Amino acid sequence: FRSPYEFIDEPGMVKLRTVAGDKTPVEISAQILARLRQLAEDSVQDEIVGAVITVPAYFDDAQRQATKDAAQLAGLKVLRLLNEPTAAAIAYGLDNASEGIYAVYDLGGGTFDVALIKIKDGEMKVLDHEGDNFLGGADFDNMIVEKLVIPKICEKFNFSNLEDDMKSASGKLNAKYYVLLRRAEEAKITLSSKTSAEIVVDGFEDEDGNEVDMEIVITRSELNELIRPNIDGTIEMIKQILTRNSLKPIDLQFTLMVGGSTYIPYVRSRVEEVLQIPANCELDPTTAVAI
Repeated sequence: FRSPYEFIDEPGMVKLRTVAGDKTPVEISAQILARLRQLAEDSVQDEIVGAVITVPAYFDDAQRQATKDAAQLAGLKVLRLLNEPTAAAIAYGLDNASEGIYAVYDLGGGTFDVALIKIKDGEMKVLDHEGDNFLGGADFDNMIVEKLVIPKICEKFNFSNLEDDMKSASGKLNAKYYVLLRRAEEAKITLSSKTSAEIVVDGFEDEDGNEVDMEIVITRSELNELIRPNIDGTIEMIKQILTRNSLKPIDLQFTLMVGGSTYIPYVRSRVEEVLQIPANCELDPTTAVAI
């Protein structure tokens, strides 16, 4: 398949060309929110007029306003924009927990946030936060394809520039790249419970006309080594906010792990190893924020 979206570069405006015509990112988001509203109304058999919407803590003012604009287009009154780490802390019940300082480590599909939460006299306060709006599980999928899968294909078959053929919007193998991304994600998920996973590569030919049909084995250790710089970067952000607040890791009760990418065993173990404090994984990482 081909991606239904195509970026259009126009002065003062970014648009996405879709099968339904030109749409701004706000309009695309509004369509998603409108669909969610419809599903909610069907579920409760009543009209939904307002919503609390969670956003990455590191969203800037423009991104927050764009979120509000999308909700308004969807016919929703925004009761509050709630930072995702704060939402996860509420879900865990930190507002009822014993006094102390906690870190919420939120690594999702596309963004990373970390927040310091302080509980004192029954009140929960966000002391500080850091993050990266462009780091998450989708980036790990890309890295698996680009750093592990494509080189292994090129070891066996003849391609002059396979990565460009796959990643370029006009590349002849563009559709295969998205297929490999999906299979890389499936392999990444498998590696959370097993030490190796297979990625099937098929359905196209190399430049000599040879049919590409192979199974590539990816090991957990390969994935760990691949994402290690990114995970260490997130830990550095934790250290930054600790330093800014004159705190040390030992001052934290634990690190609450949320976001689908924290299912990766290495993410949990690395955070514990470097910070030398427990990684709390009691919440379902994929539903904590919504709860």
